[in-house]
Amino acid sequence: MSAVTVKKLSDKKVKEQMNQGRFFVKIALLGEGGVGKSTLLKAFTDQTLNNEYEMTLGIDFAIKKVNVDSQKIVLSLWDFGGQKQFWSIAETFLTGTMGIAYVYDVANPLSLFELNKWIEKAREFFSLKGQKSPYELLVGTKIDFENKIDEETLREFMDQFSLKEHILCSSVLEHNVEEPFMRLLDLIVNGRKDVC
Repeated sequence: MSAVTVKKLSDKKVKEQMNQGRFFVKIALLGEGGVGKSTLLKAFTDQTLNNEYEMTLGIDFAIKKVNVDSQKIVLSLWDFGGQKQFWSIAETFLTGTMGIAYVYDVANPLSLFELNKWIEKAREFFSLKGQKSPYELLVGTKIDFENKIDEETLREFMDQFSLKEHILCSSVLEHNVEEPFMRLLDLIVNGRKDVC
């Protein structure tokens, strides 16, 4: 098995690449299995949605090219399997991540509380590696189902982890599927750490 090397670009290098008309952004989706990470990724990258649940084993990966302010940007999107046994694999591929969407299922309150492990592990990884912390946001999926998480619980969770942004979406209804990725991209491109 060959090693994968991902280089984290400095803020100066990012601006240089943007000025040259090319820019690569790595975004990770983290959360428990079954919360809709893979479905969200497929909906955003225009892949056909499958009505049957297929668990991500290890890591899934997709590329999407977008234009922002006439800049060509290649999004490298990483969907990490939500089972605990995949965390050691996830750590290897987090290197170079510039944005993280912590994903939970609004119909499953436990999926929100289980995110604490993902958030803590990701932050610990970047701290131990001495890497700049990626931009973060919280994403609630499956809004086509009954939301079983009240506003107060959600606010307390966000405050506990200093998460400033929250986006709700539904891949099945194709509602807000671009928003998490484009919001992270906006934060990365414009360097607005004050809101993350």
